[in-house]
Amino acid sequence: MKAEAISGLRGDAKYGVNTLTGSTEYVVVSVLDKTSSKLLVSVPSGTAVPEGTNAKEMLVALAKKAGF
Repeated sequence: MKAEAISGLRGDAKYGVNTLTGSTEYVVVSVLDKTSSKLLVSVPSGTAVPEGTNAKEMLVALAKKAGF
C-alpha cells in the first residue's frame, strides 16, 4: 500500500488504499508522539465509491470529526 501525507490532522498523518482479494480498504493513520490512531473503512471488492464523491475527502473528514 502506498501512503500519501495529508495535512489538517494532528501529528504525522497518512492516507492509503489497500486493494485485497475480497475487499478494498481506505485507511487514515495519524502518529503523534507515541500514539498511533487508525481509521479504516473496508468495502467488498468491486464496490464503487458513489459518483461525485471522493473516498479520501470523505475519510479525512471523518478522521477530523473523530479527533485525529
